[in-house]
Amino acid sequence: MKIRKWNDNWKFWSGGDSFALVWGIPESAVDVTLPHDAMALETPYEECPNGTNTGYVKGALYTYVKRFYVPSSAYAGKDVIVRFEGIYEKSSIYVNEQLVGSCNYGYSVVDVNITGALRLDAENEIRVIVRNGAMPNSRWYSGGGIYRDVYMLIGEKAHIAPYGVRINTLTLDDDSAEILVKTRIDNKDNSRLTASLETRIIDPSGKEVASVKVPAHLMPLESREIVQRITVTDPSPWSEDTPDLYKCVSVITSDDFCATEKNIIMDSSEESFGIRTMSLDKVHGLRVNGKTVKLRGACIHHDSGLIGAATYDSVMYRQVRKMKEAGFNALRIAHNPAAPALLRACDKLGVYVMDEFVDMWTRNKTDYDYSMSFETDWKKDLKSMIMKDYNHPSVIMYSIGNEIPEIGTDIGTRIGTEMNAYVKELDDSRYTTAGINGVFAAGDKVGEIMQDILSAACAKKEQKSAKDVEGIEAETEAKRDVEIEKESGTQENTDCKADGKADGNVDVNADGNADGNVNDFMTVMDAHMDEIVNHKAVSQRLDNACTFLDIAGYNYMTARYEKDYVNNPDRIIVGSETYPPQIARNWAEIEKYSTVIGDFTWTGWDYIGEAGIGIPAYKFGEGGFGASYPCRLSYVGDFDITGFRRPVSYYRQIVFGLRKKPYIAVQDPHHYGEKVITTPWVMSDAISSWTWDIPKGSRIIVEVYSAGDEAELILNGRSLGRKASGKKEGYRTLFDITYEKGELEAVSYENGKEIGRVSLVTAGEASKIEVDREHNDYKESCNNAVGNGSINIKTIDKAMEKEASCDNSDSYENMEIVYLNISLCDDVGNVNTESDTDIHVSLSDNLELMGFGSADPRDVTSYKTSDTKTYNGRCQLIVRRLDNNKGIVTLKAGGLLTEYEII
Repeated sequence: MKIRKWNDNWKFWSGGDSFALVWGIPESAVDVTLPHDAMALETPYEECPNGTNTGYVKGALYTYVKRFYVPSSAYAGKDVIVRFEGIYEKSSIYVNEQLVGSCNYGYSVVDVNITGALRLDAENEIRVIVRNGAMPNSRWYSGGGIYRDVYMLIGEKAHIAPYGVRINTLTLDDDSAEILVKTRIDNKDNSRLTASLETRIIDPSGKEVASVKVPAHLMPLESREIVQRITVTDPSPWSEDTPDLYKCVSVITSDDFCATEKNIIMDSSEESFGIRTMSLDKVHGLRVNGKTVKLRGACIHHDSGLIGAATYDSVMYRQVRKMKEAGFNALRIAHNPAAPALLRACDKLGVYVMDEFVDMWTRNKTDYDYSMSFETDWKKDLKSMIMKDYNHPSVIMYSIGNEIPEIGTDIGTRIGTEMNAYVKELDDSRYTTAGINGVFAAGDKVGEIMQDILSAACAKKEQKSAKDVEGIEAETEAKRDVEIEKESGTQENTDCKADGKADGNVDVNADGNADGNVNDFMTVMDAHMDEIVNHKAVSQRLDNACTFLDIAGYNYMTARYEKDYVNNPDRIIVGSETYPPQIARNWAEIEKYSTVIGDFTWTGWDYIGEAGIGIPAYKFGEGGFGASYPCRLSYVGDFDITGFRRPVSYYRQIVFGLRKKPYIAVQDPHHYGEKVITTPWVMSDAISSWTWDIPKGSRIIVEVYSAGDEAELILNGRSLGRKASGKKEGYRTLFDITYEKGELEAVSYENGKEIGRVSLVTAGEASKIEVDREHNDYKESCNNAVGNGSINIKTIDKAMEKEASCDNSDSYENMEIVYLNISLCDDVGNVNTESDTDIHVSLSDNLELMGFGSADPRDVTSYKTSDTKTYNGRCQLIVRRLDNNKGIVTLKAGGLLTEYEII
C-alpha cells in the first residue's frame, strides 16, 4: 500500500462537553503537527491527582480533528487505512461522526480502516477523542494525546496486508543463509486475483543478492499467506558489532491483462531486516550468530526528555547512540511496547531489545490503569506489539509483563501460559520473559516472609555488637560494600522493635500485610532483600512463573543467581531490573554463571515521574523515600534527562571492562558529615566537579572509579596517596581530603604501571554563556520513516519500473531537531557548577522551541516556556528548524548575554 505520514494540519483542544449536540471545532482549538504530547503543555502543581507518578502533571480529555478532501480520482475503489502508532490513552476514532476504531491501551499501534466512512469528492473529518483524565492511570509520566506518528495507507483492493511481510532467518553459516519470507496478500475485491509475487533481497550495499517469483492466485475476498524460502550467499549477519541491514522488496504484479499490459504493479512493499540467528542453553547462555553474548543492558521509559512523550526518529536515534557509546548493548523498554522509531534506531546502531508488553495484568497498580481492559484487550494489544516488532533484528525477546503480583499464583500461571502460547503462535523465533520481583511474586506470603526474616534479624542483632555488625546487612553484603555505604552516608533502613518488626513507614501490619508501594517497601527493607528473595515462599512462586517462560527475568534478585544455578541448572536468567550501585556485584555473578545472560539497570536514562526515588536528600520529603512536591524527576539513570552522562555511567563502563581511564566524582561538601537519605537506586550525591564555594581546608569526599588495582589522587601536583581499587574493591575507592582550589588528578595503576589518568580543575567566575550544538549524524529519509510499504521503491527490472513512493508531504516533519547544550563558563571555558542562575531564551521566527530546561529534579517550570534555571551550571535548549535559513538564538542570564547562530 502507498503510505505517507499524516501528521500535519490537525486541530487540538483540551476539555469539552462529551454530551455536545454538535461536533464543531471551538475557537480555543490550536493548530498542531503530530506527534503531540498534550500533557507536556501542563505545568506541575502540588495537588495534582497523579502526584509523584507523573511528576505532578495532570491528564485531561483531548480532541484532535483533521479535515481533508477525498477526490474520487485518487480514492475510488481503494482501501484506505489510518495508522496511529501511539495514542495515550483510551482513544475513540471517528470519521464523519462514525466510530471506525478505538483503543484503550496507550502504547499499541492501531490500524483503522476508514474506507466505508469516506465521502468521495467532498471534505471529510477524522476526529480522535482521547480520555486521559481518569487519574492516576500510570506509575510514570505517560504523556497524553497522539504522541507518536500517524500514517495514511492507500492501496488497491488487492494488496499486501499491513505488517504482512514477515522475515526470519532459518539457518546461517559463513557461506550462506536461508531466509523464510511470509507475505500475506489481501484480495478484498469480488473478483479473482491472478497475479505474481516477486520477492527480492537487497544487501547493505544496495546490491540485489536473491530473487524469487511465484504465482499469487487468490479467490474473491480471500486472504492468503505465501511462504518463500530464499538463500542468500556470503551473508553479512546483523549483531551489535555489525548492524548490517538488508531490504526485502515485495512486488505484486497483475497477470490478468493482455500481453502489452502485463507486469502492471498492483502493490509493493519494502522491509528492512537483519540476518541473524539466536540460541539459548545452559552451557553457552545466549548466543547470537553462534557467539555468546552477555547483555549490558538498561531499562528506559518512553519519553523524550525535555520534549515530553512526543516521539521522533532523530530523538530516539540520539538516545540510543549515546547509550551505546557509554557501553550498553541492550535496552529493556519499560514497561510498554517500544515506539517503532526507537526500534529503527536500535536496528541501525546494533542494540539488542527486550520489548515489554505491560506493567499489569488483572491487578491494578494505579486506580485507572490498563488492568481494567486487560482481560478483553490483551490479545489484540499483544498481537499489535509482535506484528510491529517482527522484522526488527534488534528485538530478541518479549517480556509479557513487569512485576505482576499474580504471576506465581494458579490463575497467574494460567494467564501467563496462555500469553506465552499466543506469543509463540505469532512469533516462534524469539524468547519470552517477564520481569519478576520476588517481593511482588510472594503476594499474600509477604507477611509470613517478613515475620521470619525480621525475627531472625532482630535475634542476631541482639547477640552482636553494633561495631561488629549492623543488623543482617553485614551477613549479606561484602565487607567493602558496607564500608563504602558508611563512608558515603547511606542510611540504615531498619531498626528492630519489641515485636520483631521493622521500624519505618512501610511495615507489616496487624493483618500480616505490607503497607506502602513496592518502591517504598524495597527502600525500607533494602538491608534484607537478599533474604527476602531467597525465602522458600518466593522460590515456590518463582517455580510456578518459570514454567511458561523461556527466560526468567529477575528484578532485584541477584542474590538468587548462585542458588538457582545450582538448584535450577536449566533455568536461563536475566537480571531484568537491577540497582545501579550494585553493578560490580551483578556483573561478577553474570560473568561467573553461564545461565545468567545479562543485566538491565534501572535506569539508563532519567525520566519524568516516579518522582524522587533517585534524589539524594538531607531532609525527609526532599527526595528518596517519602519524596514530595516539587520533586518532578525520578533522578535515576546513567544519563540525566538532558542526555548528560552522570558518574554512575562511567563507573558502569569501568565495571564492564570498557574504560581504562579512571573517573572522579565528588560528594557534595555542603553536606559533609550529614546523614544522606537515599534509596537502593542511589550510589551517592556525587558529581564530577572540583568547583565548590567552600573555604579552603573544608573536608570533602572524593570518589575514584578505577579499573586498576591501585588508584592515586593528586592535588595541585601533590600526591595524596594511593589506595587499593579495581575489582576486589568494587571499582570504587573513596578519599576523605581537604578542599583546595586548583587541579585534582586521579591515576589508575595495574601491577604498578599507569593505565590511565583524568583530572578536574576549579572553574573561575562564570563570565560567559557557552553553547555547544550536538553533532547530528542522523539522516532522516523515507527509508527509515516507516515499516511495511513505506519505502521509495524503484523496482530493479525495467519492465516493473514504477515508483510506489513514500509521500512525506509533511515538510514540517522533516525539519531538523537541534540540541543546544548551554553552560555557564569562566574565561577559558570551564563550567562553573556553583553559579546557577535564571536564564531566558529568545528565538528567531524560523525556530520552534521544543524543550528548555535542566536536569534539576525539583524544577517544576514548564519545559515549553522560554525561561529556566541552570543546574550544576548547565541547561539544554531543543529547537526545531522550520526552514533552511539561519536561525538566531539569544540567551540572557543575569548580566551575561550571548547570541548563537544555527546554520
